[in-house]
Amino acid sequence: MDSKGPCKNMKKNIIIAVLGTIVVIFVILLIIGLTAKDEMVSVPIEDNVNIFKEEFVGGCVGEGSTYQSCACAYDLLEKDMGQDGIINMSLEYVKTEKLPAKAVELVTPCFN
Repeated sequence: MDSKGPCKNMKKNIIIAVLGTIVVIFVILLIIGLTAKDEMVSVPIEDNVNIFKEEFVGGCVGEGSTYQSCACAYDLLEKDMGQDGIINMSLEYVKTEKLPAKAVELVTPCFN
């Protein structure tokens, strides 16, 4: 019997739990941001992208992961699916409580 099997499954479950929590926090922040949109001052697009990443990473770090791991996860997700893809994944997670296997596979190296 392979002794790495249970450990590998446990790491995968931890990654899924962390990502799920990040996504929920991110969606809450997104909803708050959208409801406060009328009160916000217009900012350059680059600033919005940085704010978006910092909110995602902040939620991840709040779950006990390192800044480097969380930033790595965001960068890989953004490279693969773009900012809109991350938002859509987050909204879909809220409905289904399931993360796409592709997203979990993408970010796994960041948490090893």
